[in-house]
Amino acid sequence: MELNKHETTLTSKVTTYEHSCEQSIDTEITLADYCPEVNKVLKCIAEPNALSTQCTENGISIGGQLAMTVIYLDPEGKLNSANHICPFTKTVETADANGCYAEAVPMVNYLNTKAVGPRKLEMHGSIGISVTVWDIKRKSVITELQGEGIHSKNDCCKVVRALPPIEKSIFVDDDLQIPQNRPSIGRLIRADAKATVDECKYVSGKAVVKGDFTLELLYCPSPEGRPILLTETRGFSQVVDCVSESEDLLFDSFIKVQALDVRTKTSMDGEVRNVSFEAKMCLTVFPYEQDGICRVTDAFSTVFKADIIKERIKLQQFGQSICENFVCKKTIDPIGLTVTDIYDIWCCPKVEHWGVENGEAVVRGTVTLNALCSEDNDGRAYFEKELDFEFSTLISADDAVFKPEVTVKAVNYSVNADNRIEVSVELNTKFNVFLQTEQEAVVSAIISEEAVSKDHDTAAVLYFAENESVWCVAKKYKTSPQKVCAVNGIDDADEPQNKMLLVPSN
Repeated sequence: MELNKHETTLTSKVTTYEHSCEQSIDTEITLADYCPEVNKVLKCIAEPNALSTQCTENGISIGGQLAMTVIYLDPEGKLNSANHICPFTKTVETADANGCYAEAVPMVNYLNTKAVGPRKLEMHGSIGISVTVWDIKRKSVITELQGEGIHSKNDCCKVVRALPPIEKSIFVDDDLQIPQNRPSIGRLIRADAKATVDECKYVSGKAVVKGDFTLELLYCPSPEGRPILLTETRGFSQVVDCVSESEDLLFDSFIKVQALDVRTKTSMDGEVRNVSFEAKMCLTVFPYEQDGICRVTDAFSTVFKADIIKERIKLQQFGQSICENFVCKKTIDPIGLTVTDIYDIWCCPKVEHWGVENGEAVVRGTVTLNALCSEDNDGRAYFEKELDFEFSTLISADDAVFKPEVTVKAVNYSVNADNRIEVSVELNTKFNVFLQTEQEAVVSAIISEEAVSKDHDTAAVLYFAENESVWCVAKKYKTSPQKVCAVNGIDDADEPQNKMLLVPSN
């Protein structure tokens, strides 16, 4: 018998492996000749980055670096800093991950820094690395069955298909001019860069990504004075290839600054009013096709024997996009310090939990607030505090998955008369919400040349069983559901009935 069968392939992003491991850090810095000696270490800022993550048949190979900036006081009590890069490699053994995709997120567990001499520093600590491996799973389902005596029922819905992720390195090489109303640079103390994606849309086979790159510089001016914080934000736009047969795409997109190199330039008059910087960013785009499908959920033949195989499959649908600002506030008591001025505050957010609770998408975490300040004795000091944050918003279903990103938009603070600091951190979170359901679908249909056995040659009268529909009865008696509905004046073959039923002969 000739059977016309049409299929489509559904894809989904499935996590196959999760693991946490540690990498020890043991390194030292010898100060350059132009750096003053160390009298007191205030803070070692450590930023770990995974520069490469590769899946092999033996496991996950991770290569990265820990960028460190040690802020210290020299014997005259002036602020200074020294930079150091500590590379690391880590191999996570697991089952064959070849062909999969992996993400490694390093975080500093602890880092102890001490001066072991006027010009030598030692660092000992550990970073934790969270490793997630996922794969694009594919499943074929039947969307249409046609043939002699074939009856099928379909269910239509809109689904998303996960496509392979796209990674692209973005390089920024530029100069920053110190405004004329600001003093020139004496010493750079801290340099940091952040990047955010504001928009990602699909245009003619390309993903067009737009966002912002923000550079922060804290420097001590020349001549000596109060440290100055300089912030510069510049927009960027990138185009990445995205192969898809659909024009209806949506994206999860993330960007991370992996490396930053800042150098001062001295002009002919001896002033430093120009800074050159090079930054490397890693852009990761997760594309999803949106498509409407009508899958076959059940089928039978009234003429030939049919081998119909059904499975419960996971369908992923797009729910909604979330991009909202929220505020985290706290009153800080810098115990042991009498703060007279704050030169610099920077924040590091960390997402610790996310999920669906009572119909709401909930994101919880901490913000580590770091501050350089002056004391009443005209000394320089550092303190840090952790602030808890929680964000929640209503979503349309409990069976939802999402991966949030939290970034710092702004930090506002004021020092009260009682030496307490009122801090307000404006955060932004963004994520796409996907709804996941399990539904039945026909994944295989084979029709033989053998005729079906006739259960009855004459009309039958029966009473519907509980929750039984015309479709169930017609399938059992190998007769047409449309014919049964017509004889009994029933409109919907799938609607459970509660009455007597006449089943015509087949």
